[in-house]
Parts: sequence; C-alpha cells; structure tokens
Amino acid sequence: MGIRVRDGHVWMTAEPPVFIGTTGSGSFPEPGTPMREFHFIPTKDTSGTLVFDRAREKTRTQSTASFCQYWHDDGKLVVMTGLRDGSLKPHTRNVEAGFHFLVESPYTVYFTGQYTHNVRAYKLCKVGIVDMLKCLEGKISLDQLNERVIKE
Repeated sequence: MGIRVRDGHVWMTAEPPVFIGTTGSGSFPEPGTPMREFHFIPTKDTSGTLVFDRAREKTRTQSTASFCQYWHDDGKLVVMTGLRDGSLKPHTRNVEAGFHFLVESPYTVYFTGQYTHNVRAYKLCKVGIVDMLKCLEGKISLDQLNERVIKE
C-alpha cells in the first residue's frame, strides 16, 4: 500500500483494490467502490480505520481484509497501514471468526466471520467489520452495535 499525505489530504494505492468502508469521518470514496488509487480527506483532529478487501465478494474471508489507520498527532495527519497497537478495545481476531469479543452480561459474542464455538449460554451476534471496528474504537456503543446485528 502506497501512502502520500499533504495538507490534510491522503492519496493511497490500495491492495486489495476494493474499499469496504471506514470508521472515520470526512470525505471518503463510496464503500464498495473498486479502485486501485483513491484520495480521501479526514475531518481535522479525528482518527479512523479504513478497510479494504478483494474485488469479488465470494472470495473474501476474514484473513483477506487489509487495514489502514489515520490519526492526528500535534495537528499533523499521520497515516499507517495495519492496525496500531492500543487503538482498539480488547478483542480477539482469528481466521475463522474474524474479529470477535465477549460481553459478559448478558453473555454475548459479537463476531464478523463464522463463529463455530457454539456455547449455548452465549448469544451469537454477527456484525459487519466496519461496525465492529467502530465499537472497538469506542465510536458506537454496544446498544448501537446490537441495532446493526446481521440477521441471517
């Protein structure tokens, strides 16, 4: 992934080539837009995560997504590939379940992939990856995440 930052604007070359969405605010490409290069302008003094994945949805798995994060440090926009340590609330990530975490009261597991550990005491809730990241970044509450559970 190539990144160029200038005057609050970011130009990126992304692999994989489809923009899935962002937890941030500002001017971003439309989610689902296939592109190799794109430009975005995050809102000043905000932070967020961008998610990219394969063009063909049927070939996407929990391990094919890639990430980019941005934040402001002393007024300067910083952009990096991957997920920076400490930027998300405690969670687990693996190939099968994707991002997932447990809420103890009531016992609920939120996940983005395929959660196969079917423990009857737990309520299992599948959510989209951008919604999960918003919750892990503290940008939406558990109540808001519950409203976004994917009904299968």
